[in-house]
Amino acid sequence: MLKFVSILIVSAFAFNVHAQGSGLSDGEIANVLMMVNESEIDVGKLADGKAQSANVRSFAKNIVDTHRQNMKEIKKVTKEIGIEAKDSSLSKMFKEDGKSAYKDLKRAEKANFDQVYLDQQIVMHDKILSTLNNTLIPGVQDVKLKTQLERSRDAVAVHLAQARTLRSNL
Repeated sequence: MLKFVSILIVSAFAFNVHAQGSGLSDGEIANVLMMVNESEIDVGKLADGKAQSANVRSFAKNIVDTHRQNMKEIKKVTKEIGIEAKDSSLSKMFKEDGKSAYKDLKRAEKANFDQVYLDQQIVMHDKILSTLNNTLIPGVQDVKLKTQLERSRDAVAVHLAQARTLRSNL
């Protein structure tokens, strides 16, 4: 777990340096959200099958459902406004963070699986919330895409609060 948190801290630092000079296109912004959704779906499905607590399993199912819906909505918006999702160093970073989280979670011992998962969710949701607020929403050009990003931000904030509450109750 310490390795995962260290990677995320380094990634967050690299992101902040990147974000200061980046001019992400709407296609790149959309792809960041898509990468986050993919990662959350993968990690959530794993957690749904391995979590020990019924509350944590329920949370994981909700994560999967919400991020699947968000993925459908972001794809619909990109189609409506005629943009293609494009890779950027930021989307690649979120994709790699998701892969790392999945690997760490897969290796987590049964006895502390719920703790590891919730700790990851707190770090990941805090990071994407900050990215949405400080980079993606301020940088987006299209109004429909901005509205979707704002909806996503609201869902991320709810997930973050839920993860923190669950973690404090373990």
